[in-house]
Amino acid sequence: MGINFKQNDVKAIRSKALLNEIETIYDEQADQSERKDGYTPGPHLSFVYKDRSTIEDATNLIVHHMKRQASISKDDKQRIKQLLHHFIPDLFFMSRGELSDDEQDKDEDMDAEEGEKTEKDNCGSHSLSSSTSNLSSNNHNVDQISDKEKKCAEMSTEKPLLNGDLGKVNPDVEDQDLYSLFFVNNNWYLFFRLHQLLCDRLCQIYTQAVKIAEEEANAKKKGRKESTAIALRLRAQSDLDPDDYYPYFLEMVKNLLDGNLESSQYEDQLREMFGIHAYIAFTMDKLVQNLVRQVGFMFYAKHSFLSLSLSP
Repeated sequence: MGINFKQNDVKAIRSKALLNEIETIYDEQADQSERKDGYTPGPHLSFVYKDRSTIEDATNLIVHHMKRQASISKDDKQRIKQLLHHFIPDLFFMSRGELSDDEQDKDEDMDAEEGEKTEKDNCGSHSLSSSTSNLSSNNHNVDQISDKEKKCAEMSTEKPLLNGDLGKVNPDVEDQDLYSLFFVNNNWYLFFRLHQLLCDRLCQIYTQAVKIAEEEANAKKKGRKESTAIALRLRAQSDLDPDDYYPYFLEMVKNLLDGNLESSQYEDQLREMFGIHAYIAFTMDKLVQNLVRQVGFMFYAKHSFLSLSLSP
């Protein structure tokens, strides 16, 4: 299953494949709207971020690999950090992450410039190819989308190519009217699509690590003896505690990205820890690399995220 997954997933996370996916859905819904009177299409894509703590883990992996890219300038690296540590948490109604003193100063200067331009901005900054982010939370105070943003959204006459609903953070929240609306171009859409994939797979690995740790704790309470494979020396006894599987896994991904770990060693260690569930993480490095490449394209295209930032 791991071999098939690796081959198929490398193709599935390419930009062309992800764009084809949502364009196909858009065309299908458009055809249904033409054939059926009164048909009201829902979001083209909808995703749930099951564990928001994985957003921070995803940020750490992206920043780790981004720092090592010589093709990205120092200024762009600072802006990318602001995007990941400030804008993304704002979008998901989370607390902002920490920035270094230099990055904080640059962030304040750019926010000040943005404040001066606010009155001059028109709907152009909001009428990119559209992708909506419909998020809600009962743990954070959120600012409703401004009247100006709503007006800009209504006045936009450009036919949207992309319109993805990136899921509700908490589907059980009482007030389902809380949301963040974000109009984006293809580069931003691809970033969010890959970001959701990364967070979802991190969540799966974390869930499996917790399950293994619980099973190991219960087995020790019952006085379970060592496995037959270890007793016969067919497998070495691991010095790694199951409670440390997830943080160790994150470090392995970083070492793989840095070239300090062979992919075969990485996969063997994953199988050792997670068994038949390991394959979901085999392409984790490719996913992070695609994300860093995509976030670089976002800044090469000169689309500043500051003009679309939410209020803290």
